[in-house]
Amino acid sequence: MLGINPVAGGGEGYYVDAVAQGVDEYYRGVGEAPGWWAGEAAGIELGLDGEVTSHDLRAVWSGLDPRSGEQLGRFANRSVGGFDLCWRAPKSVSLLFAFGDPEISREVRQAHDAAVAEAFRYLETNAAGTRTGRGGLQMEPVDGFVAAMFRHRTSRTGDPHLHTHVLVANMVRSGDGRWRTLDGRLLFHHSKTAGYLYQAHLRHELTIRLGVEWQPIVTGTADVVGIDRSVIWEFSERRQQIVEHMDNVGYRSARAAQIATLATRPDKTTPADGTIADAWAAKAVDIGFDPAVISDAIGVRPRRGVEDFQITHLLNHLVGPEGLTEKDSTFDRRHTLQAVAAGLPAGAPVSLIEQITDVFLDRPEVVALGEGRNFMHLTRYSTAELLRLEQRLITSAVARQDDQAGVVAPRLVDAAISDRPMADEQIAMVDQLCRGGSGVVVVAAAAGTGKTYALAAARQAWASGGYQVIGTALAAKAAASSKGPRASPAERSPSSPMTSNADASASGRRR
Repeated sequence: MLGINPVAGGGEGYYVDAVAQGVDEYYRGVGEAPGWWAGEAAGIELGLDGEVTSHDLRAVWSGLDPRSGEQLGRFANRSVGGFDLCWRAPKSVSLLFAFGDPEISREVRQAHDAAVAEAFRYLETNAAGTRTGRGGLQMEPVDGFVAAMFRHRTSRTGDPHLHTHVLVANMVRSGDGRWRTLDGRLLFHHSKTAGYLYQAHLRHELTIRLGVEWQPIVTGTADVVGIDRSVIWEFSERRQQIVEHMDNVGYRSARAAQIATLATRPDKTTPADGTIADAWAAKAVDIGFDPAVISDAIGVRPRRGVEDFQITHLLNHLVGPEGLTEKDSTFDRRHTLQAVAAGLPAGAPVSLIEQITDVFLDRPEVVALGEGRNFMHLTRYSTAELLRLEQRLITSAVARQDDQAGVVAPRLVDAAISDRPMADEQIAMVDQLCRGGSGVVVVAAAAGTGKTYALAAARQAWASGGYQVIGTALAAKAAASSKGPRASPAERSPSSPMTSNADASASGRRR
């Protein structure tokens, strides 16, 4: 996938220092291959092309013109020299690269490079920008990125790990000719999509080049069929370290993984004797893995791209109840790109995924709702089917306002309220639920303001009035809480306002 990390001034030195000093060092595994320049602004504005040198990279990271040494811009308050964008191949692909014959290894490397280049192109098209004006509120387009790519083949523990670091300098040239800092928020907002696109393009390249088959796609990523999961795990020593650290601290999340990665980061290992290939071969012997089985994963399926019927089937699925609106009522172009990329088992070129996405968004069943509220102002979409469903729910809820449903005698409501200390907003909520009589009542309040605690009083009043209370929710845990939730200290003394109202739009899903 794609990971992004800010890199402070001086941090760029690691990537040039990691380059092998000569062919012998490279094949021994002491260092990696030289980097190369990328990005429209690198070539057009700064004349940077070909192999990356230490002098030029350090100049760019300092905001200097590598030719003249002059400061390119003021870059006020710039503490970050740039961003490290790291695209990582699935471990099974890295094992193809490490243990395949020279032709297979070359094809894997070229497929990875092509996928990185296309995913980077997407980012440069959609995530290159800067901000100007008072408070930096004005978004401005720029000429492109100044970037350096470094392909690496090993993890820090020496296992096969094909990945590419793309260092994007924190400086861009806007339309008025001035160099300014990059709006890094755009990189992070498009990073997940760029990761999905890389994986889809990589699957496409390797399907065409080697005829490999793919295991089911999970969060955009798939491994090659024919390489055992236990072998993948044994050659994932770095991942084992991270998982062990998370287990020790008792947290499992994306943020916990980031912290564990930093906490367990070792210096990069190099083989004491022989070459890195010798070290890989020795480990294969230790775990009982025969590299010859790599050839069994090649040529197991036709070497052709995605077919029209697959695209039609995918688009029909995405517009349906279990498609893009299965968990969220709206989506934008990024979400559609991710869904298309993850919905093609053998992958597809990034350019084709973009075309399929735009065709999908133009379908009559897809409805444009207007710009989103965040700084990117991307158009939000929904489906006509979901909007019709929501309208039916709202119409039904409005029609039931005078049902006199769930009405409880005042003395029973007062008794339930008196049994527990509550804020005025909570009391008003219980009163509305148990005396208002509406068939549908929507309670809107911020998380942690005591809705569940107050609902316990309503449940008590309903039960006292002879009603059978059945709790329902998307999560079983939340539904079970209707049987008698316990109150936290924060819920006993809420500070945020709470009202019982029909402000929120009703939504649901046909099953």
